Amino acid sequence: MRPHGNARSARIDWQDLRARLARAQAGLAAAEQLSAEQAKAVMDERARALARVPERDPDSREILEVMTARLANEKIAIETRFVREVHRPADITPVPGSPSFLVGVTNLRGEVLAVMDLRELFGFPAAETRERPQTVILGLQRPEFGLIVDEIYEVARLRVGEVLEPPGSVDGLSRDCLRGVTADALLVLDGDRLLTDRRLYVDEGGGP
Repeated sequence: MRPHGNARSARIDWQDLRARLARAQAGLAAAEQLSAEQAKAVMDERARALARVPERDPDSREILEVMTARLANEKIAIETRFVREVHRPADITPVPGSPSFLVGVTNLRGEVLAVMDLRELFGFPAAETRERPQTVILGLQRPEFGLIVDEIYEVARLRVGEVLEPPGSVDGLSRDCLRGVTADALLVLDGDRLLTDRRLYVDEGGGP
């Protein structure tokens, strides 16, 4: 019989143990490094997000506030600063020998006011017969003349950059009346031109 307590203790391979500890530490360090890189990536993305310059509010000079309306089958617009009121004249008196776009004149609170229909200038269908057309009165310091429209829509805001040059097929007085056209075919009238072009006025003698 073997005597008790005489068995040899198992030998520890310290070199192997140190190697396994080194591998474990290397693995832990790699895991920590990966987590650090991931954390850094998250922080970098947050920093980039914070650094992004928010879209600034457009300058007032970059914005056109317009009143939109329907003329025949087209949508038109004109800056609200040129619109004084919307009016339904009681009657319009034709002016003999006047241009075809001049429907006639009407009385607006004691003032003689010319009323225009720009359909022919733009090649739109003729106006529907109506007793009291809806008229947009234009002017800055005072009412200057009225433009007949078929329907008033709304007040909207456009960026100046959205208003493109009129197409090359538009020329003559019709081009002078246009500030430009948007990508969705909104015709933006040029209020400055409309109010300064003497071809659109009626003199005291009754001629255009």
